[in-house]
Amino acid sequence: MNTRTTFTIFALASVALLFALNLFSQEDRAAPTHAWEHLAFEVGHETSLKDLELAEKINQLGNDGWQLVDVETRSQMGNTSSVLYFFKRPK
Repeated sequence: MNTRTTFTIFALASVALLFALNLFSQEDRAAPTHAWEHLAFEVGHETSLKDLELAEKINQLGNDGWQLVDVETRSQMGNTSSVLYFFKRPK
């Protein structure tokens, strides 16, 4: 075999190896590590839940394994009407 043929075979083998490694790493990223449970609750403006009670509720959820992941404020005519809290935890 001459040098050019050897180099071509080496280059093709390297490209194939890189392609295969890329496929495996994409499969690893796409596979979920575990499933999640989700929880959402809404606190309306008219709700009697006070700041301390809300903090206690959120802390209790944290102690139960729930992680706060998002908070959404809903408003009507420029005033806050309610707040949605979104949580998740591994199943």
